[in-house]
Amino acid sequence: MQALLRDIRFGARTLRKTPGLAFVAILALTLGIGLTTMMFSIVYGALMKGLPFPDGDRIAAVQRVNRATGDDNDAMSIHEYLEVAQQQRSFTGVATYYAGTVNVSGAERAERYDGAFVSANLFRVLNVQPVLGRSFRDGEDKPGAEKVVVLGYRMWQDRFDGKADALGQSLRANGVTYTIIGVMPEGMLFPANQQIWLPLPHDPVALEWGEGQWVTTIGRLRDGVTLDQASVD
Repeated sequence: MQALLRDIRFGARTLRKTPGLAFVAILALTLGIGLTTMMFSIVYGALMKGLPFPDGDRIAAVQRVNRATGDDNDAMSIHEYLEVAQQQRSFTGVATYYAGTVNVSGAERAERYDGAFVSANLFRVLNVQPVLGRSFRDGEDKPGAEKVVVLGYRMWQDRFDGKADALGQSLRANGVTYTIIGVMPEGMLFPANQQIWLPLPHDPVALEWGEGQWVTTIGRLRDGVTLDQASVD
């Protein structure tokens, strides 16, 4: 105990003599504690509490794995996604998306949001229903389909004061005019902190194999199917 007290007194004297060192030490501790807290929050939210969807533990990521090297990649081409969707038997459905910045303008101020470009069935796979309006219908992610968009709850409150007449209004996103068809419930931020979702048009016939936007794919496991069984599939 005496040795510990001597070390503390020695450290205090050293810090008083070198205030710059004291500042750096305190800053390093502060940043370290802050980053550790942030990472714990992310891990706790994603792994311990589970995804904020009904039966979120049944949602699985579908990844590409190189059998020769064991390397995996969470991105795949549109062609690979469509093959998985057609051939898999372990999921009630698979959906795909990629995240990106969306510049929004219109009657209100211009603003930049975190957004996602998604297959039309994404919200059905997640089993999330809008609090206002509807989500995407099959075919609305095909080239030439009507331009429709789904808003996040916070964006709806900020830009439209939470009013129901936001439905049917026009909104320009990345220079393209869309019609608002729905609003997601508060806390729905999938995949990270998204506030706006747009259809992901894909025309595999117009692309060479492996070309085009690379996407992330998820699926909802069928009842009775485990992750290991899905991996074999």
